[in-house]
Amino acid sequence: GRGEGKGSRRNRMSESIPLCDRKCEACKRGGDGSVPMSREEVSKHMPSLCPSWQLSPEGDKISRTFNAKNFASAIDFINKIAALAEEEGHHPDLSVSNWNTVSVVMWTHTIKGLDINDLIVAAKSDLIPVVYSPKWLRENPHVTAGVAAAEK
Repeated sequence: GRGEGKGSRRNRMSESIPLCDRKCEACKRGGDGSVPMSREEVSKHMPSLCPSWQLSPEGDKISRTFNAKNFASAIDFINKIAALAEEEGHHPDLSVSNWNTVSVVMWTHTIKGLDINDLIVAAKSDLIPVVYSPKWLRENPHVTAGVAAAEK
């Protein structure tokens, strides 16, 4: 159940279920034996995320940065990912700089590294429609996050 902790067997064993179809488990504050995912574990899941997600050199965070079309589009995305984070009970570090540059950083503060919940929220955030800067999107044709959703 939800009280099993972040590194619980239930969520780790449901690997056949796509990340975007999974639900985050409740986090416990220390002492529950949770350990960060290994670089190998994280790397195994990275292909299911938009290629714009990058694993940090230390292997303890994933992040993506993009340019929205304008300030309103950037804030619209921030509001939607904030709602997703509240629904999942797992919160990324978010920022907007230079009026349209959005950064999302996923990591689990309590274990000082990555947990499956970070990847679940990342995968679900890839489904949020994004109105990208047309120039930025032309320069980053590999980006898939939010593109199909925005076209609907």
